Amino acid sequence: MTRIVTPQACNLPRETIEGFAESVFSRLGIEPGADDSEFVDNIGGCVHRADTVSYSLVVHEPERFDVYVPQTCGLFDTRQMVARALGHYVLHFSQDADSEMLVPTNLSGNATWEAGVFALAFLAPSSVLRTEMIRANNVIVDVASILRVEPSVIRTRARQLGLLAA
Repeated sequence: MTRIVTPQACNLPRETIEGFAESVFSRLGIEPGADDSEFVDNIGGCVHRADTVSYSLVVHEPERFDVYVPQTCGLFDTRQMVARALGHYVLHFSQDADSEMLVPTNLSGNATWEAGVFALAFLAPSSVLRTEMIRANNVIVDVASILRVEPSVIRTRARQLGLLAA
C-alpha cells in the first residue's frame, strides 16, 4: 500500500541548497529563461493548469510527478511556482518506492522556505545572474526579462550574491 507523505525539511543551510539548485540547473542543460515544461519534462514531470489547485505538486514515484498551477497565474508566477515545486521534488522526496508525496498549496514552514531558496537559485543561478547583470548594466528589469522572472527575484538574488547594495 502506498504511503502518502508531505515534504519534510532537510535542514540544510541556505548556501548548500543554493549550490544544489545551481547544480540541478547545470545538469539539466537548460538555457536561462527556458520554458517551465522544458526543465520539468527533462526529469519526468508534467505541468498542469487548473481552475482549482489544492496541491502544487504530486510525486507518484521517482521521475513521475505532476506540478499544478492555477489557471490565473501569469508567466512569472508560474515559473516561480514550478521552480518551487521542483525544489520540493529534489530536496524532499524520498526515493522510497512505497510513498507518494503531496505538497498542499497552503504548506508553510521550513520545507517551504527550502523550496523557495531552491527556486531563487534555480531561476537565477549565480554565474548566469552575474553575467546578465554586467550585460544589462545592472538594470534589474532587463535582467528579469531575460531570465523571465519578476524583478523582485533578481533584486533579492543579486543582493544575496553581493551584486547590489543591501
